[in-house]
Amino acid sequence: MKSRSDLKKDVKKAKQIMLKDAMNIVKTAFSETCEKIIKDTPINRDPEEAGKLRNNWNATFNSPLAVNRRKNTSGADSIASYKQLAKLITPKKIGEKMYLTNGLHYADEIEFARSKYKNYQQPQGMLRINVQAAGGKYDSK
Repeated sequence: MKSRSDLKKDVKKAKQIMLKDAMNIVKTAFSETCEKIIKDTPINRDPEEAGKLRNNWNATFNSPLAVNRRKNTSGADSIASYKQLAKLITPKKIGEKMYLTNGLHYADEIEFARSKYKNYQQPQGMLRINVQAAGGKYDSK
């Protein structure tokens, strides 16, 4: 039979394993969802604006922070932003709010496919469809 001290050590170890597993699930879910949102962000057909919306996603903890970045059709700065945040996810961060914000004034217009922005390719939403998909994928049944 294990001693009380050994049982406490086993419980502590089990908690550490569960926190590490939770952290990895959060990192994976956040990273996969961000990647899909950025990939699904349409690119304006106007060469002056092409890639600006896609490259202006910014990932933060606890409060949103809008940025205004250069245009880049790959979304490289947006991808770097969420990857940097994912590196900071630790067991102590589990439960804190994480944000992926696009501060461009027309991001909401594109998300809801309002007719004013007809230069965008297939404006069918970026956030809603991917957050909903992630919710279904990671929903505990």
